[in-house]
Amino acid sequence: YGLKQSPRCWNKKFTNVLRKHGYQQSEADNCLFVRTENKRQAAIAIYVDDCIIIGIRKDVDKLKRILESNFKMKDLGKLAKIIGIEVIR
Repeated sequence: YGLKQSPRCWNKKFTNVLRKHGYQQSEADNCLFVRTENKRQAAIAIYVDDCIIIGIRKDVDKLKRILESNFKMKDLGKLAKIIGIEVIR
């Protein structure tokens, strides 16, 4: 934080971690990463340092473990609000 290159370095590290674990970055939106395994898909969308993870519970938990082992993070549970948008299930 505080350096001009900090956002670039953060994005590069985040992208490298996900690619190492089989996630592919979307060509349409660089903030979206998708992994396909056995016809199942798991996706993560990131905005600055907020993430939305989508997939079956097993894949979501696996991705959370990957992120926890590489970054300091908090799991806020089921999505209720992201970037000022309220989510109602």
